[in-house]
Amino acid sequence: WTKEQSPYADHAMGTGPYKLVEWDHAQQRVTLERNDDYWRGPAPIRRIIIQAIEEWSTRRAMLETGDADIIDTPVEYLDIVKSMKDVTVFEGTPEVQTQTLQFNWTINPESPYIGSGQLDGEGIPTDFFRDENVRLGFAYSFDYEGMIEGVLNGLGARIPTALPSGFLGFDETLPLYEFDLQKAEEYFKLAYNGRLWQTGFKMSILYNTGNDTRRIAAENIRDNLEKINPRFQVEVRGVPWATYLDQRENLMMPAFVIAWIADYPDPHNFIFTYYHSEGRYGLYYGENYVSFATLPRSEFVGQSLNDMIEKAAIETDPQKREEIYIEVQKFVSKYAVCVPLYQPEGIRVQRSWLKGWIDNPIWPGDYYYLYTKED
Repeated sequence: WTKEQSPYADHAMGTGPYKLVEWDHAQQRVTLERNDDYWRGPAPIRRIIIQAIEEWSTRRAMLETGDADIIDTPVEYLDIVKSMKDVTVFEGTPEVQTQTLQFNWTINPESPYIGSGQLDGEGIPTDFFRDENVRLGFAYSFDYEGMIEGVLNGLGARIPTALPSGFLGFDETLPLYEFDLQKAEEYFKLAYNGRLWQTGFKMSILYNTGNDTRRIAAENIRDNLEKINPRFQVEVRGVPWATYLDQRENLMMPAFVIAWIADYPDPHNFIFTYYHSEGRYGLYYGENYVSFATLPRSEFVGQSLNDMIEKAAIETDPQKREEIYIEVQKFVSKYAVCVPLYQPEGIRVQRSWLKGWIDNPIWPGDYYYLYTKED
C-alpha cells in the first residue's frame, strides 16, 4: 500500500504553537497558522508557509525579492547568496549527519533502473551488489577530496563509516576508502569471476531532484566508472522526493545517494540505522543483506553483525560499548556495506529581518515559535 492510503495522510495531529490549515499537494505547499491557545502563549509570527521549490533559480529569486525568508541553498551557490543585500548566511555550523552511497542487494526485478536485468552489458542482475567486489569497486571510484574541496567549498569532512565524528565509537584511525581508480579496477576485475569486466553493465543511480549536491556526487561516480571501463554505463536520474521514497520503499533503486540526520546523540541511531538488517536503511538493502547480516562470523567469534549491533545497544560500560562499535565498523568497512561520502557542515541562509534562529545540530530545521520579523 502507498502512504496516500494511510488514514494519517491527510489528517494533522498535535497541539503545538501552529496548526495546519492547508496542504496543497499540487503546489507542494503547507500553510500553518498560529495556535492562539498554545500553552506557552501565541507565537510572534501569525502564518507560516512552507513550499517545496526544486529549482534553485526560483528559490534564489524569492530570497532576493523578499518573497522567501529562508531558503535551502546548495553549498555550490554559497557565494551568490553571500553577495546579496540584507541576507544573513551562517556557514560551517556543526552537523550530526552523514551523506552516503547506498546499495540494494536484492533489487525488485520490476525495477526500471536495471536495464535488461542481466549481466549481459545491457543491465545488471537483481543481486548485482551482493558481490563485495562490486561494492568495493564503487567505493574506490568516488573522488572524496574533490567533492569536499571543489563542490562543498571545504564544508565537509571524511569519515570512515556512516558514524559521524563526535559520537561514541568514532575512530579517526579507521581506514578510509581512497579515490583510487587502479584499485577500483582490480576489484571490478574480480567481480563475477571476471565476467563483469568483459561484459560491462548499465544501471541508474538516483537522487532527489533539486538536490544538486547529491546529483554532483552521483555524476562523480558515473564519470569515474566510465574512465575505469567504457562498458560501465551509469545514468544519473533525478526524481521528485515523494517518488524517490516510494521507489526506495519498493526496492526499485539499485543505488542511491542519501543522508541520515541524528534523531538523538547516540551511535545506535547511526549504526543500527545503516548496518542492521532491520535498520531504517538496512531494510532497503533487501533479502540478500538479511542473510549477510545474520550469518555467524569468525570476526565476531560466531556472532552475526546484527548480534553485535544489538549487543552494543545494551552494553552499559561505555568503554566496552565503544570497543564493540569499533569492531562493527571495521567489519562493515571491510565489506563496503555502504559508502560514506562525507560528513557535511551546515549552511543557513535567511533574510536579515528574521530573528530567533538558534543552531542546534540535534534539532535541524526550524522552530518557528521562536521567530520574529523586524521591519
